[in-house]
Amino acid sequence: MRALSLAVATALAASAALAPLAAAAPPAGAYKAPRTAFGQPDIGGYWSNASLTPMQRDSKLGDRLADTIPGSRLVRLPGTGRLVPEEAPETLTNMILEFVGAAGMVARTE
Repeated sequence: MRALSLAVATALAASAALAPLAAAAPPAGAYKAPRTAFGQPDIGGYWSNASLTPMQRDSKLGDRLADTIPGSRLVRLPGTGRLVPEEAPETLTNMILEFVGAAGMVARTE
């Protein structure tokens, strides 16, 4: 009987301690996402770069893009990666000028 009284007393104390927390909870649907000083949603926090998305682009996509631009051709520059303007600026500039000149947009001066 004494154990039952102790259990009841503990349950009452716990519910009395937790009652203010339940009363302070905002009503459902009242949550507002935190905002930055500029009024944008604050998405700071811990983010993971783990991804199942492949980081290599399918090689067929380059061919498909070249086929959609009239008069274009796909050129693969050996020894370059994603930063062609930094890795081969002269080659890229010459190719762009050749393409634009062939389209009659600019005259090449040299």
